[in-house]
Amino acid sequence: MKSVLVTGSKGFLGKTLISKLKRDGKVNVLEFDRSSSLDSLSDALEQADFIAHFAGEVRPSCSDEEFVTSNAGLTELLIERLE
Repeated sequence: MKSVLVTGSKGFLGKTLISKLKRDGKVNVLEFDRSSSLDSLSDALEQADFIAHFAGEVRPSCSDEEFVTSNAGLTELLIERLE
């Protein structure tokens, strides 16, 4: 069975995709959200056949630093760990 890592798993897009994938029952779903540890991300990346990267900061009240860290930082980390 193939595994799909969904980042931003607690957000609207992540929850919607996870619901569909679990309903179909054809893939193993790995979830990552802002409360997950970076160690769990490494473990999930090792298991994942596919990645749906939906994590990102969308709150207008967040600081510029939070926005950059959440949006660019996690994407850069994913790429580094995949390399």
